[in-house]
Amino acid sequence: MLENADGDAIAVIYRPHRGASEVWYLPEEAAGNLDPFLFAAFREWNEQDPKRFPAAPGWQSDVRWMSAIQEKRYREISDKIGEAATEIERLQRVVADAENALDALSRDAQLSQQRLLTGTDDSLVAAVKEALEGLGFAVVDLDIRLDRNQAKGADLSVSDGDWMAVVEVKGYGKGAKSNDLIKVGRHRRVYERADGEVQRMWYVANSFRFDSPDSRAQILDGADEHVQDFAEDDGLVIDTRDIFLLLKSVESGDRQKAEVRETLKDATGRFTL
Repeated sequence: MLENADGDAIAVIYRPHRGASEVWYLPEEAAGNLDPFLFAAFREWNEQDPKRFPAAPGWQSDVRWMSAIQEKRYREISDKIGEAATEIERLQRVVADAENALDALSRDAQLSQQRLLTGTDDSLVAAVKEALEGLGFAVVDLDIRLDRNQAKGADLSVSDGDWMAVVEVKGYGKGAKSNDLIKVGRHRRVYERADGEVQRMWYVANSFRFDSPDSRAQILDGADEHVQDFAEDDGLVIDTRDIFLLLKSVESGDRQKAEVRETLKDATGRFTL
């Protein structure tokens, strides 16, 4: 389309073997005055593909042939369009940043209090320990005290002043198992022989952990007789959902730590909020 004084092409049209059907290559200096090239391109493309390019822009849209008032108004409107486009880009960045933050929050859930609702094994034990400490209890991971060849006992000991309980923590894809309560009683007796009497034994379970917390059955649902027997030996079964909600209520200021501790310490049977 254009050559410099040396006869070198500085504006060309070419058709690559792949990708775009046609490329218009313009010199950098053309950036400030693209209208003539756009008009020419649209005329050419209209001849090649009238359906995709119905018509070339009319000369009426060329600011060179607008009245002074039209041109002023045209530039005002163009500026508003440019400002709107800039704001759209800013909002798109805000949305993208917020979506990234939500993704990070979701990933952090596996390291947060939501482990009470999703975890099992050591992850769940750690989550329960942190939650009870968040309520003001002193909590000891009893597995840490075990010798290499020593049989595993209760998972945690929980104390508040002179009051103490041993805690067994379980996570299940299905429902909690009532025969776990026998193990808790046995672990309590082992603990008492070595460390002295405790006031309570707790069975903490995250059952149906793959389901929404709202849709889960109550802990040891249908095993009321076993829960009652457990209660007669100063036992308490606690759903990790309730621990989660208790801790959340303390952190939000709706409840006091001391109040929550007393509620848990006094309860036997199946804990309910």
